[in-house]
Amino acid sequence: MSKRSFMVLIGFFLFGLFLIGPTISLAESNLQVNVDLKQTITTDTVSNGNYLRTAVDKNTIYIPDKQATMITALDAETKSIKWKFSTSDGEEIRQITLQNGLIVFSTANKTFAIKDIGKEAALQWTLNYSGYSFSSDSSNLYFVSNKNIVAVNLTTGIQKWTFSVSQREGIQSNIAVGNGKLYFVTDNQIDMVRKMYALDTATSQVLWTTNTVDYYSTKLVIKDGKIYTNWYADLYVYDANKGTVLGKTAVTTNFMFEVNANTVFAKANDGYLYAYDKETRVLRWKTLYADRVDGARLVNTSSGPIVVTQNYVLIENNGKVKWYDVNTGSLVRELIIPGLPHQPVMATENFLLTSGYGNLYVYMPATDTIKPNAFLDTVSKRFSPYEGSQAASLSFNLSKDAYVKVHVKNESGKVVRVLDYGLLNQGWNYKNWDGKDQSGVEVSTGFYTFVFQLKDLAGNEQWLEDPAKRTMVGDIFGTTIKETTVKKAASLNAGQMSIIPAETKVTILDESGDWYQVSFWQNSLEYNGWVLKSELFTRSIPQPVVPPVNNSIVHTVQSGDTLWKIAQKYGTTIQEIVDANQLDINKPLNIGQKLMIPGKAAETTPAVVHTVQSGDTLWKIAQKYGTTIQTIVDLNKLDPNKPLYIGQKLTISDSTPGTDLVIHIVQSGDTLWKIAQKYGTTVDAITKANNLDPAKYLEIGQKLTIPR
Repeated sequence: MSKRSFMVLIGFFLFGLFLIGPTISLAESNLQVNVDLKQTITTDTVSNGNYLRTAVDKNTIYIPDKQATMITALDAETKSIKWKFSTSDGEEIRQITLQNGLIVFSTANKTFAIKDIGKEAALQWTLNYSGYSFSSDSSNLYFVSNKNIVAVNLTTGIQKWTFSVSQREGIQSNIAVGNGKLYFVTDNQIDMVRKMYALDTATSQVLWTTNTVDYYSTKLVIKDGKIYTNWYADLYVYDANKGTVLGKTAVTTNFMFEVNANTVFAKANDGYLYAYDKETRVLRWKTLYADRVDGARLVNTSSGPIVVTQNYVLIENNGKVKWYDVNTGSLVRELIIPGLPHQPVMATENFLLTSGYGNLYVYMPATDTIKPNAFLDTVSKRFSPYEGSQAASLSFNLSKDAYVKVHVKNESGKVVRVLDYGLLNQGWNYKNWDGKDQSGVEVSTGFYTFVFQLKDLAGNEQWLEDPAKRTMVGDIFGTTIKETTVKKAASLNAGQMSIIPAETKVTILDESGDWYQVSFWQNSLEYNGWVLKSELFTRSIPQPVVPPVNNSIVHTVQSGDTLWKIAQKYGTTIQEIVDANQLDINKPLNIGQKLMIPGKAAETTPAVVHTVQSGDTLWKIAQKYGTTIQTIVDLNKLDPNKPLYIGQKLTISDSTPGTDLVIHIVQSGDTLWKIAQKYGTTVDAITKANNLDPAKYLEIGQKLTIPR
């Protein structure tokens, strides 16, 4: 196909839309966003293709019937039929428009004007020729008939004048009327010339013409003495009195536009909605209206018109009717009919019309008294904002469109965060909580529940909570400190499931008292079981590193070194080394890497010797002296499988317990057990050193002496 033939084909397509399109945008409409679906007008009343021939006035909708030979007046609120009006020639109705209180429409052979007088329609006048592209001022009706612009008296239908274009010209734009002038654009396909006309509405005298107009200039809008029209990829502005070009703005190819008191809105096929200042043509904002599917691909198509009200811009995308704030471009609402794509048709003070799949949908301000409801289906059982699980997911089902706030409560019942999700659609919704409180700080470990605060479009409120649906903020990865027995349940008496070696990576699924439920891989199979918390190293909520009192020594990483081996060598803990060196526990060490070993003097001190008493075990002795079982085994060359005997002398470590002190400042998420694990000591030792009541909570900022 040649470029010229393609442009002609596109021209006929745009012209066809222009022929049947009504005045879509009612810029003075003050329709608010709190509308709800009120009526559905089905195909029994009207065919889908005839929705673009719909007109509205106050609470009445005027539409052709399914055969398009009769106009039906419907009450928008009750859907009751007020009256029907049949054409005298039985021909298909091509266009319906409201002009100064009259319903004007045309068929293939005639043009009619009728008036709604309540329970019936009164015929005002009939013309024996067809018209389209209707426009009017206070006294006259103007329209196109073949190659003529016709002016008739709006009340009587008496013809005032006719203006004919040349045989080579075709009228390709709408008729725009303002300030005593009438404007339109013609296209001469033979000579490849386009022309814009300005006529005097009283006499039809040509006031000016200009050839500076584009093939794609099919729409004219008159505002404040200026003419706005679309070119192929630009928005042009003309002086309405002279026809001179005042300026242009590059938009993008194939765009639609509307104008209100301050702004020009352009919907482009690049997936963006643009807003330009009407006077300066400077871009005020642009927003991506196109939905993303499969994580990347843009659905950058939009059917239907742009509908502009005082506060909102409404467009269709991906089957939804999207509302945008006229001042900021922010998305305010998405109207969704599950499984039924629809598009906006027009907005009035009282209602919004949308269409789709053979139906016309009437949205009106919500007035019902039924409270909204939400069913919280699932929440993340456990997550950590520090270990790759960035958010707790919430899936819930709304009984109706509603404004949704979710209050996140900790175990003491305190609300730590209010998540304001704004207006959400009826049906399933999927949202996240990032594990932070209202000030943006990560919350402490523990259980959290979610309280739903709902408010529907009619103002009905409902508060809902399901205490059984909760999430746990805690570590989700861990490493076994030593060879560990995995139990089938959270009990020492439970059956043994498996034995896993030291430094086995596990995923924490749940916890109960002193136990973690974990999953791990063994022999290419995944298992779930329970291990003691004391046998697992976890990356807890990060704490600031407390400077050690003693001098530190530096260890150079050798082949085969692991954090566990280094910690055992120096009688410290993995967490201390991680904190002192700001390590990522998930990354391997590098040979030659320098590691600071905190709190360990370079010089040695006299060893401590313990005499084994009745009831002693290696674990009890290690806890007493703040060291590890492996350190005692290595220092005394013990066989850990053989029992100790009373009176046996054991070398404990190179420092005497209690001679070195570290001050720890309590942070969010700290517990005595975690602090004891961090410094390789016991809860009892910390409690006694600080005269603590173990039943009372620690306070953030509290300073604790850590005995070593």
